[in-house]
Amino acid sequence: RGGRTKSRGSASIASGTSSVTVTHNVDDDYVLQPEEISVIPADADAAALDWYVTNVTTTTFDIACVAAPAAPADFVWHAAKMIF
Repeated sequence: RGGRTKSRGSASIASGTSSVTVTHNVDDDYVLQPEEISVIPADADAAALDWYVTNVTTTTFDIACVAAPAAPADFVWHAAKMIF
């Protein structure tokens, strides 16, 4: 198999919203599992949130939080399909 098996980027949950949809650009022949996506808070607003990854599809995933932040919350992420 060829194709892109990893990707990385940044995303921001806007103030007053509870999620952001991220396009991961991993080849859609590879279905990512949630454990193949790493997300790290990039600022204090993001670090203060109770956040999680959800709705993983062949092209996107969501970073969601229990309560909407009062200020934008920034994250960095990395997605890599494990191929054996």
